[in-house]
Amino acid sequence: MFDDFESRQVRRRDWRPFGIVGAVISVGLALVRCALHEEERRSFDRSMEMANLAMPEPPEPGSYHRVELPGMSLELPTDTRPTGTYSEGQLTSFYPMQIDVSWTPGGMPDADLRRAAATRMAKLGAEITDDRELEIGGRPGRQLTIALAGVPSATAIFTTCGGRTVAIAIGGSGLDVVTARAIASFRCAPDPAKIVPPHSDVVVDALPGWSQVPVSGLVLADGHGLRAVAYANAPQDDEATVADVILRGARDSGAHLDGEPATRGDKVVFTGTDKTGSRIAILAWRCDARIAQVIAIAEGDARLERGIELAATGRCIAASDPMPRYPMATTFDYEVGSKLVRVHYPADFIASPGDDPLLTTFIEPMVGSLTDSGSLIAIATNPHPVTTNLEKYANILQDNRAKKVKGYAASSRLRTTCWHDLPGIETRWTYLEDERPMRARACMFVHHGHGYSFMYGVPIDQGDDAEPKLRAIVDAAELTD
Repeated sequence: MFDDFESRQVRRRDWRPFGIVGAVISVGLALVRCALHEEERRSFDRSMEMANLAMPEPPEPGSYHRVELPGMSLELPTDTRPTGTYSEGQLTSFYPMQIDVSWTPGGMPDADLRRAAATRMAKLGAEITDDRELEIGGRPGRQLTIALAGVPSATAIFTTCGGRTVAIAIGGSGLDVVTARAIASFRCAPDPAKIVPPHSDVVVDALPGWSQVPVSGLVLADGHGLRAVAYANAPQDDEATVADVILRGARDSGAHLDGEPATRGDKVVFTGTDKTGSRIAILAWRCDARIAQVIAIAEGDARLERGIELAATGRCIAASDPMPRYPMATTFDYEVGSKLVRVHYPADFIASPGDDPLLTTFIEPMVGSLTDSGSLIAIATNPHPVTTNLEKYANILQDNRAKKVKGYAASSRLRTTCWHDLPGIETRWTYLEDERPMRARACMFVHHGHGYSFMYGVPIDQGDDAEPKLRAIVDAAELTD
């Protein structure tokens, strides 16, 4: 069971080697507004002068408020209310310092957009003196430092939340203190019903039975073990064939492809298995200088041919073209390998068996999830445990966790009814997931002679926001014994 946990940490499915990334988006003028506070009513000279004025002292700790925005929140020295809608809006405050928080549909700005912002700011007398990666609210982000006359005067932070680009721009005295608090306190809790699907330049037809999954990029699922991922690679060398690009991507991702490719219309078709053992079909074709792909993934007994039929409708569209309207998926069901538990989980999560599918099933956010980042659920079942004595069974599991789980440190142990009204033992501990500190809770119990452990882990840096969601998924599971 815990060998499964170790091996999972080195084989998590990630299609990024094939090029699945968030769409490039426009981020507006928050950088310029914050750096210069110049909206046609202040001259460049006045902006330069303000950068050198003695500003008020940094805000006192008691002056901070948790500012609630649509599907997210953070602590700032202002109680100004935001304007706009769930998908697009803004909060602007001028005292005690300038703060601008905006959100628009899209993903993380790429290097070209950041360079364009730097070029525009240079024309206004400002420069970006630092451009670094950071983690904010458990999600990747980017922080830019902006200087006037060589003096750091503002910072701009970019991240994503629920299919939206979030830009946080701060300027004034106490910049470092306010910025650090905003980063540490940021929480993303999007409403799944209001998530803004990102635009994709590779689409498929809206066929019956398929729904869109709320992740960056275009992912569709049928709710019965089939998923389809559509995207286009970065521009390719004209000399590289479509097959060359697919073979290279398969090699980098650990997938195994079967023999020579077939063709279907204008598309090259490869079949094989991914690094987790799931059956896959890759349909690819050339879109100008790029290679477009639709990958069908079949779990368990799902019919791969049905995924191929969907992938065969793939086509490229321009950024200005509307996408087909797909129904948005909300939840899926999964029956663990032992057939003892049925789990209901959010559509942007994925269920995958451990090395021994009868023992362990992992449920975790898909790469690019718009609602979660870094959480994990592990459902462990044992049809024939070595003991049905609850205390002894729990001791065996916890001892194995201590030996197998990286960075394991026990926090508490309690005999209680930790899953519905069944007597069990609840334990809490901390561990490391890819060097990221996590906190975990497990409920262990014995029912009808079978052993169970329902465990979830959440990143410590996400605070208390993620745990209720995972607890609800665990509580909604059904025993089928």
